[in-house]
Amino acid sequence: MERGKFQMKIERPDPAFVGQPDVIEIVESHIGQINHVPKGWHRLVTNGPGSITVNQCLRVDDCPIYAAQFHMETYESKVDTSRRIISNFLQIARECNLDQAQKRRRNPPENQIR
Repeated sequence: MERGKFQMKIERPDPAFVGQPDVIEIVESHIGQINHVPKGWHRLVTNGPGSITVNQCLRVDDCPIYAAQFHMETYESKVDTSRRIISNFLQIARECNLDQAQKRRRNPPENQIR
């Protein structure tokens, strides 16, 4: 079980962590953990001093789908760290949504072609 503030190390550059130092302080509150990185995913963030869980944040290869063990949304996290990560993630989601909308306009489903 890990509960409280811990340092995490960003292992791999990713848009969700732009503007963060290599080591961030973030809150954890979990009993279970992700023991291995599944095929098609890669690890972005790993444990820092005092933390046990190695796979702190994963991302699907070439797709903005994330799995995080830590809680960036909690008030106990450093506010600047939390805001930056959440802001970056929302920007990724907006860009992904725009990309999907543009693809739909270029290639509408057959039932929408008139």
